Amino acid sequence: MHINLKILTVLVLLIPSFGCDGPIGIGNQLVPASLDRAAPFSYTARLGRKWGGDNFEVVEGNMVHFVYLRGIDAPCEGQFGRELAEEKTRILTRGKMVVVNVVLRDGWQREEGFVEIPDEETGQKKDLGLELISSGLAWFDGSEGSHHDAYQAAHEKAKKQKLGVWSQKDPVPPWEFWEQLQQQRSANKE
Repeated sequence: MHINLKILTVLVLLIPSFGCDGPIGIGNQLVPASLDRAAPFSYTARLGRKWGGDNFEVVEGNMVHFVYLRGIDAPCEGQFGRELAEEKTRILTRGKMVVVNVVLRDGWQREEGFVEIPDEETGQKKDLGLELISSGLAWFDGSEGSHHDAYQAAHEKAKKQKLGVWSQKDPVPPWEFWEQLQQQRSANKE
């Protein structure tokens, strides 16, 4: 898929970018990250705009990357837990440099991967996706990989303890919620 980088650059520059601590980027002039790096790759960045609990922009220098957390699905707009997942992400990443480990690019050239956040108490790095699942603020999507066992165990534990979305009577997974929403929109057009 070919993306017109000139148009994407203009769009990114026209939309103001704010991180947790105000405007981000060098002189607030952000440019799309280069698409010439082949996955897998890693880089250090700061969280930019959040589009949801599991997808957001990160800023590496003056380049903006569009990132989806691999292996999780956080609640959609209008779904219980959406704001909680966004707030948890904000709290865990506020003022911190994170490491983004990109596994692949999707069909829209967004980066899918894992985000490591520093833990000031232990000096270790935490997996942001695992933190969201452990808090009951995201579902494990069942995907395979090195994360599978830890994500599955955290999912089951949060569910058993009725944390986050699991505190609701019959929580609907985001992919089912999205499908229902699309069906309603189609029915309303008819």
